[in-house]
Amino acid sequence: MTKDRLGLLRECDHFVMEGLRRHNLYDSIWQCPTAMVPMSIDGKGTELVVVRPVHTKRAMTARPASFPSLLIEELRREVLVLDGVSGLCLDLTSKPPGTIEWE
Repeated sequence: MTKDRLGLLRECDHFVMEGLRRHNLYDSIWQCPTAMVPMSIDGKGTELVVVRPVHTKRAMTARPASFPSLLIEELRREVLVLDGVSGLCLDLTSKPPGTIEWE
């Protein structure tokens, strides 16, 4: 991890958290990590940004939280224009089989 990658990740996470606040989802979604995978899509950028919103009560199981289409569009406009970003994904994996966090 480099300082530049961390800065990009922080900027992407800021857009996601602010989007959750704008759409009154921040307090209802239990956790929503933003992660980056070093991947170029169609030769554009070097980082794939992944967002994973989940609902859970005790963290033993979790189900994906849905985003309104307007929030998805806003995130696409904000994140995909950032230098270095190749794509944006919404991870809808439940727990189990997945984990809540990205490792």
